[in-house]
Amino acid sequence: MKLFRPEIPFIGLAISLLLTACASYSDPLAGVPQQRPAQQAEAAQTAPASPAQASTNFDDAPDRADILATVDIFFEALANKDAEELSKVFSEKGGVVIAYPEREGTPISYGATMDTFRSIREGRLPKIEEPYWSPIVLQRRNMAMVWAPFEVWVDEVLSHCGVDMFTLMNVDSAWTIAAVAYTNEPSACEELWPDGRSQLRPDMFSKGL
Repeated sequence: MKLFRPEIPFIGLAISLLLTACASYSDPLAGVPQQRPAQQAEAAQTAPASPAQASTNFDDAPDRADILATVDIFFEALANKDAEELSKVFSEKGGVVIAYPEREGTPISYGATMDTFRSIREGRLPKIEEPYWSPIVLQRRNMAMVWAPFEVWVDEVLSHCGVDMFTLMNVDSAWTIAAVAYTNEPSACEELWPDGRSQLRPDMFSKGL
């Protein structure tokens, strides 16, 4: 005698429905790239792009002239010990960072911009003349950076050379220095000096000290 197994027709029906669903299934990712466009472009290259090739042209610096004019005013005001003129281009809320790569342990010191202003106003700042040259200017909208080698004369005696790094922000259509970082390298002057003194900025230094 054959036993009645009612579940078999239902199993067969379920399998049929499943096969029908698979046949009509449309992959929602069909036609969608499995990699982002940037990744696909990179994969197509035989060699990865160098940082320079991959640049977004931040070095176009459309406001280059105005940015460097701000840095020039900074150095002129510093040489003239003019705190009021300095405050027009240098935020008193900013900071100053100094690296000493030639000292043991490569120490770094941190200071506040207001200390410089206070020293000038109290007559404690020595005569500082700081020409710079060959500036590199990077800009992204209202933010910019100036990187440039420099030399420092304190009371008309050469103190050291190094590299300045200014961070600038454009506020109310005017470029302002938000922070300064630089290296203090007494033995690096010959390495960093330009070919001619005419390259020095600002103009007050172009004929030498």
